[in-house]
Amino acid sequence: MITFSIIGKTRTKDKYRVVYSDVQRVELEREFHFHNKYITIRRKAELAIILGLSERQIKIWFQNRRAKERKQLKKAAEEKSRNLNRPNNNHEIPSYEGMVNQHMMQPNNALPAEQLLPAPANHPIVHPSYSENHHISDRLMKLEMNDDQIG
Repeated sequence: MITFSIIGKTRTKDKYRVVYSDVQRVELEREFHFHNKYITIRRKAELAIILGLSERQIKIWFQNRRAKERKQLKKAAEEKSRNLNRPNNNHEIPSYEGMVNQHMMQPNNALPAEQLLPAPANHPIVHPSYSENHHISDRLMKLEMNDDQIG
């Protein structure tokens, strides 16, 4: 494949690709954002003279820029839709697998196999951090038993 440079252009086979200068890009972007996304014939001729480009190059740049903007808007809309379909992170309940994985990633916190299995239906599920406060749960159980006897 033959490639050589002609001031601002590169050639690959028979197709030219214009490499716009920083000044040209800034002016084209300014025109696109602050004036009009669809350039008039008159303004296209003016810009071609000012920037040293052909009217065809200006026209194609605007077509490509509009396509780029549509692509960006579509991507942003998809991300917004995806975020709306997700539960709010502040109120999200982590999955069982997520909690186990998070716990396993912390040093010296490997869970014994019996804690990874679901508890039997007749066995209350108690988080290990509650074991320090077992006296509180004992009191609650005694109160519940008293309520059952009274009622």
